[in-house]
Amino acid sequence: LIVDDFAKNGGTLNGMADLAYEFQAQVVGVGVMVAARELHLRRAHNVRPLVHVKYKERFSEGVEVEAIQF
Repeated sequence: LIVDDFAKNGGTLNGMADLAYEFQAQVVGVGVMVAARELHLRRAHNVRPLVHVKYKERFSEGVEVEAIQF
């Protein structure tokens, strides 16, 4: 199980999954506190974020935050 606090594009999650597979470990799921709506994961994982964040065109315009319904 991989758990991360924030995932913007999935790079850290991909790196952790690659490391797990290198040691013949099985990734059974991915938990993320806050995730961007567009995660780019190389492998299919069951990603469970608590909150989605969508960035505006310009960072100064703010962000949209959406809580996930379970």
